Amino acid sequence: MSALTFTCQECGTTGTNRDDFKKIGVQTGALRFAYILCNDHAKKHEGATK
Repeated sequence: MSALTFTCQECGTTGTNRDDFKKIGVQTGALRFAYILCNDHAKKHEGATK
């Protein structure tokens, strides 16, 4: 069983610890995207959407 690798779609940081990454759903019209972001970028992203 191999470990999953998560990659931040903003900065390209990779890691295998799920706690270091967040999945953020973004609604664009009828399409819904899920972004994987490291916690630093997830905080910036969440700050921008609130």
